[in-house]
Amino acid sequence: MGLKAIRRSSIREDICYFLIIALTFTQLLIPAPRQSKAVEARTNVVAFSFSQLTPEAPEGLANTIRDAIAAQMIDTGKYTVRTAYENDPVLQRAIKEQLITPEEVELAIREPTAERAVALGKLMNVDAVMLGSLDEFKFEETDGGTVTITVSVQLISVETGQPLPNGDVKETVTRTAKKPPVEIAREALIKQAVLDLARVVVDRFLGKPPAPPAPPKRPAAVGAVLPIILLAGAIAALAGGKGGRGGPAPATNAPSDVAVYPEVNGVRVIWMPPSAGKPIEYRIYRQVAGVAIMRSKAVGGWELVAKVPTTQTQYLDTTATPPQLYRYGVSAFFEDGRESPIVEPQPDGSGKPPAVAAGIPTTPRGFTATAGDRWVKLSWIRSPEDFVMGYRLFRFEIPKEITPQDKPIADENTLRATVTEFIDDNSGKGLINGKVYFYRLVAVGPQRFESIPTP
Repeated sequence: MGLKAIRRSSIREDICYFLIIALTFTQLLIPAPRQSKAVEARTNVVAFSFSQLTPEAPEGLANTIRDAIAAQMIDTGKYTVRTAYENDPVLQRAIKEQLITPEEVELAIREPTAERAVALGKLMNVDAVMLGSLDEFKFEETDGGTVTITVSVQLISVETGQPLPNGDVKETVTRTAKKPPVEIAREALIKQAVLDLARVVVDRFLGKPPAPPAPPKRPAAVGAVLPIILLAGAIAALAGGKGGRGGPAPATNAPSDVAVYPEVNGVRVIWMPPSAGKPIEYRIYRQVAGVAIMRSKAVGGWELVAKVPTTQTQYLDTTATPPQLYRYGVSAFFEDGRESPIVEPQPDGSGKPPAVAAGIPTTPRGFTATAGDRWVKLSWIRSPEDFVMGYRLFRFEIPKEITPQDKPIADENTLRATVTEFIDDNSGKGLINGKVYFYRLVAVGPQRFESIPTP
C-alpha cells in the first residue's frame, strides 16, 4: 500500500486525540484533596413531651414533631437523643437512693418545665434537655390543601439551665399540595411538614442559616475540574455528538424532598417540584429491595411504575403488595426529551432509603442501646405509620442477619405500637457484664409482615 492510500486525519481529530492523551495524564498530576478526620463529641440529650397548645392539631402531633426532631438530630451524628420516661433505670435508681421522689419524677415527665427537666437531666448525666411546644396548626382546603405548623423548641444546657447557643428556636413551615383531593393530601402533607420542621429546627441548632433561594453552584478548583470538562468535550467532538435532546437534565431540574409513606392499601410517594425548569411530567420508579416474609435481601434495577402530570406531586402505588419490598425514586421529564436524575427518599432507620410495601412499615429510626448493671436499655423513635401493630426485638451474641428461625426476645404483644423503650435483663436473670450483645429491631404491620431491620 502506498503512502497516498493512507487516509490523512483532519486537524480537528488530531487535536482531539492530543487533548484526550494530554488531559488524561494531567489528572494524574493533580493532588487528591485531603480528608479531614476531626472527630466531634456528641451532645447527649433527653427529650421531654412537647406541649400541644393548639386544639386544631391532630392528637399527638406535638410528640410526633418531637420524635421527628430527635430522629433528625441523631441522623446528624452530633447528638444522641433518648426520651424521658418514668421507668428509666437511672431515674429508678435515683429514687431508691432518695435523690428524688417518684412524685417529682412523674410531675417532671407529665408537665415538664425547664427547671424540672434540668433536674432530671442532671440525674441522667446528660448534656442537655429538649423541651418544646406546638404553637400553631392550620389546614386550609385549597386545591390539594395547605398546612401550616409552628413550633417552639429549646435545647437547654443541664450545666447552666440556659439554652445552648442556637438552642432557642421558633419556626413555621407551610406546605401546599396540588391535586389530588384534600382527603388524600391532608395526612401526607402533615407528615411532610413535620419532616420539614425537623430539618429546619436541627439546622438552627447547628447554627445553619435559613436556606437561601437556589444559589448558583460554587465553581470547583479549576485545576481539578477543567481537565475533566475539556476531556469530555474532546471525546464528544471526536464522536461528532451534538448533545442536546434526550440527554440527562442537571440535578437542579430534579424533584426534591421525595418521601414514601406505606399505607394499608399501597405506598404513597410524595415529592416537591424541581427548583429550576418546567417539566411536562414526573416519572415514578421502584426497584425490588427484598422479601419481607423471608427477611432476605434482593436488589433489582429501576422499573418505571407511572408517569404523573405536573399538576400533582404525589402518587399511590397500589401494586406494591407484600411480601415483596420496594424502594422508590422520582424524576422529572422535560419537553426536549431530557430526564433529571432519579431522586430517592432520605434514609430511614436502616441507613438506606425505605424499603416498603402496602402494610409494611419503614425501619424504626433512632435505635440506641444504653448498658447498665446486667441490663441494656433499648430505645427508638415511634414509627410514623398509623397501621404499625408493634415491634420485634432480637438479641444476638454475634453480628448476623435475622432469619425466619430466629425468635425475638420481645414481640408486638409486649412492644405495642406506642412503646419506644425496652429493658433487656434476660427475663429477670440478668445479662453478663462485660459481654457484647447485638440487637436488631423491626416494626410489624397488620399482616404480621416485618420491616427491614435496623443495622
